[in-house]
Amino acid sequence: MWKCDEKRDRFRRDALAAWTNYQTTDLFATAEEADAWLAKLEAGEKVTPPRLSGRSNASKITEREHNER
Repeated sequence: MWKCDEKRDRFRRDALAAWTNYQTTDLFATAEEADAWLAKLEAGEKVTPPRLSGRSNASKITEREHNER
C-alpha cells in the first residue's frame, strides 16, 4: 500500500472513531475551542484540552466518565 493510502485510511479510521464517540457521548469541543487550545500547545504552553460540552443534559455518559476513558 502506498504511504498516501495509509495516511488516508488512518485519517478515515480516526474520523469514524471520533464520530462514533460523539454519537455515544454527545460531548464535543467547538472548532474555536480546539483551535485556541492547539495554538497554545504550538506556542509551547502546557495547557489542558478544552472542556467538553454536550448537546443536552441527557448525555448517555457523564463528561467525567468520558474523560476517564
